[in-house]
Formats: sequence, C-alpha cells, structure tokens
Amino acid sequence: MVPDGFDHRDEDSAPARIEILKRELATSRTLRVRAREGLESARLQGSQLREELAAQHDLSEALAAENAAREAALLAAEERQRELDAQNAELDAQIAALEAAIAALRSSMSWRITRPIRAVTHRLRNLIKAARNLSLRKLRNGLRARRNYAAVQRSGLFDADGYRRANPDIHEAGLDPLRHYLVLGWREGRRPGPAFDPDYYNYANPDLAKAGLNPLFHYVVYGRREGRDMRAEGEWFPPATGSGSPRETAPILPPPELDPAGPPRIAVMVHSFYPDVFAMLCPKLAKLPGRFTLLVSTPSAETKRAVEATIAAHGLNAAVDVRVTPNRGRNFAPMLSEFSQIILGHDLLLHLHTKKSLHNAGGEQAAWRD
Repeated sequence: MVPDGFDHRDEDSAPARIEILKRELATSRTLRVRAREGLESARLQGSQLREELAAQHDLSEALAAENAAREAALLAAEERQRELDAQNAELDAQIAALEAAIAALRSSMSWRITRPIRAVTHRLRNLIKAARNLSLRKLRNGLRARRNYAAVQRSGLFDADGYRRANPDIHEAGLDPLRHYLVLGWREGRRPGPAFDPDYYNYANPDLAKAGLNPLFHYVVYGRREGRDMRAEGEWFPPATGSGSPRETAPILPPPELDPAGPPRIAVMVHSFYPDVFAMLCPKLAKLPGRFTLLVSTPSAETKRAVEATIAAHGLNAAVDVRVTPNRGRNFAPMLSEFSQIILGHDLLLHLHTKKSLHNAGGEQAAWRD
C-alpha cells in the first residue's frame, strides 16, 4: 500500500478493462442485431407457411368440389345408361314386331301380286342411276373439251379464218372451225394454220402418232414445255409413204477421211433431261472401244451435278464436257449450238437422248431402250 492510500496498479489496468468492456458491448450489439434478423426471418417464414397452408386448404377444397362434381356426373351417366337400355329394349320389341309384320306381309296374297310392280320399280331406279352417271360423264367430258378448246385458242396457233378459207365445207355448214378441228379436222389431216405443222410434229414425234394424239393439242399442253419443235427449221417435205414412216436420209456433211493408221476419233453427245436414264446409258458407253469424248447437255445445274457424279461412279474412259443449256430444241439444239465445233473434230458421232415420253397413255415408255 502506498502512503496516500491509493493502489496505482488499478489505475494502470483501467484502460485495458475499458477496452474489454467495449469489445463485449460491440459483441452484445452484434448478437442483438443477429437476434432481430433471426426473429424477422422466423416471422417471414411463418407468414410464408401460413400462406402455403391457406393455398393447400384452397386446393383441398377445390379437389373436394371436383370429386363431388365427378361423382354427380357419374351418377347422371349411370342413370342415362339405364334410360338408354330401356329404350333399346323397347326398340328391340318394335323391331321384332315389324319383322313379324313383314313376314306376314310377304306371305300374303297382295305381296305376291305386286311382285312384278316392285321388279319394274327396281329396274327404273337402276335406269335413273345409270342415266345420272351418264350425264355426269357427259358433263365432265364437256368441261374437259371446253378447257382444251380454251387452251388451243389462247395459244394463237389456230388460224380460224384460214381454216374456213382452206375448208369451205366447214364454212358452208356454219361449224365452229376450232371445235371442228379438235373433234374431226386433225384426224382428217387438215392443217390448223401456218404457225404449226402437224405433219412434221407427228414425224418428229412418232410416239404421238402411234398413241393417236392430237398434235396441236399435245404441243400446246405438253410439247411447248418439253421444248419440242412445232415446225421444221427450213424446207421440209413429208415422206411419200405418210407421216412418221421411215425415209432415206443423207449426211449433213461429207464423211471425214479416216486415218487408216489409227483408231477413229469418237464423240458421244447425250442430251440428259432425265439423269436416271443417263445412268442406264453409262454401262453401255463403258463398252465403247478406246477413249472417246463425252459431251452432255443438261437443263439445270442440279442435273449437271447428278450427271457428273454418275460419270465418276462408272469410271468412263472419256474426255468429259457437261454443260447447262436451255431446254429448247430438245436434243438437237444443244448439239448444234453448244458442241458443233467439238464434234467436227471427230470421225464418228453417237447421238443419244434420255427419253421417257410421259405424255403417252400408260406412263413412261422404256421399250426403245432395249
């Protein structure tokens, strides 16, 4: 103890104790804040639980109401089923009574007496049905004839005035010249006008003449789209034995002098409108002796790619030139306009055309490939 009676050691430890008290106070405040946050979180969770409980209660009541409605509907359906069963039983009884009445009627004298009348009535019904079907066929044929008439008229290839002048009997009879041509005139060899040559069209397309098709109508509906020629380029005379008959032909150019010391230079020109038919030709081309030049015209880039893939797959021993050309003039225009200079540098030419003739009755014509 010091003389003044005061313990100076307590004075020295006071700041430390104050610091400790401050830390304890801060900790206490932190704990209180956490306690408040925990209380708020507990209150929020309690509120959410109460809301979920209320929602579950509402859902339970809704399910109970739905189940009650389903039970009521089931009871109503069962009651309806019982009513239908009763109605079916009543109908069965009525049917049985009617069958008995019919059996009695058929065994009666009046039924046997009226049998011929019933037979006549049945035949009349059949005749009426046949007449109705015949009228429908005539109506359909009439509609088809009107469509054909309109298509040829729109084409501008039929010269009505010229047809009357060339065929005075048609004019004197007061007949419609186009209708006469479509029905009879083309079969009689009459000409529709100067713009279309039916004799040349039949000669250039013997499949049409064989099928018995009207050449002008075929050209308007199919031939123009297929690139067929409606008349010859330059002067052309039909064969003496009739349109479409074989005739003697002569080469356009004098035959070249072949080199006796070497093989002939062969060019093969194919108009590939149908790539699937071109694929059928490739195995035949692979049998040609030696190397040759293969010239192919196609109507589109897609067909060109298909043809090139087919050539690569067959490994043809050929110098290949595949081009996209307008599908006009059928297989001859591409040969003359695109490849004529190349062809003149060869000794022999093989000219092929992928052909299906889909317009013919019976679909694709494949017999010529054999």
